[in-house]
Amino acid sequence: MAISLKDLNRPALVLVIIANFAIYSAFLAPTLNFGSMVALLKDYENLLPGALVALIVGVLNSQLSHEIKARLVFWRWLHPLPGSFAFTKVAKRDTRIDPDALEAAYGPLPTEPAQQNRLWFKWYREYQNEVGISQVHREYLFTRDWAGLSVLLAVALTPLAFWQMTDSRAWLLAAFLVLQYFLVRRSAKNHGERFVASVLANKSASI
Repeated sequence: MAISLKDLNRPALVLVIIANFAIYSAFLAPTLNFGSMVALLKDYENLLPGALVALIVGVLNSQLSHEIKARLVFWRWLHPLPGSFAFTKVAKRDTRIDPDALEAAYGPLPTEPAQQNRLWFKWYREYQNEVGISQVHREYLFTRDWAGLSVLLAVALTPLAFWQMTDSRAWLLAAFLVLQYFLVRRSAKNHGERFVASVLANKSASI
């Protein structure tokens, strides 16, 4: 049985959770030096709440639907999937795509979001096994899932930080978690649009 792209991404997402827990733990240390970190590792009772939260976040992230994650990436409540604006937005921005040729070959291109997504997905199925398409699809799924994780981590770890740390450290951690979301969200948006564009470019080139 072939391994799904989400399964291939799972180890990297586990590393994301571990890295966030490590950063949270570092903020708990009195000072950022080797001795303080070793002492912190021995004080497992302080680390336990953060570890538990990180574990719960990992479980919750797998419960988020692809539409919820797409909303967190594209900031669109209705029709958030990237294929929903394949022809009205993405196709117009990529010089590899010839919308006029596509329209001449396949008739008027849809403008309604759900119809755009259906037609784009139909074309995606033709090219899903192409290496370039598969790679950009995997990158989109990874960054999209990371964006979902970053929101959950920010929501869960921020109040815990104010309980376990000084206010100044808690604010710094909260700022890091929010920044992580915005950076990863931007990356996921770019990968998602590139994924959609790559399918359209392949279809355009086949005419």
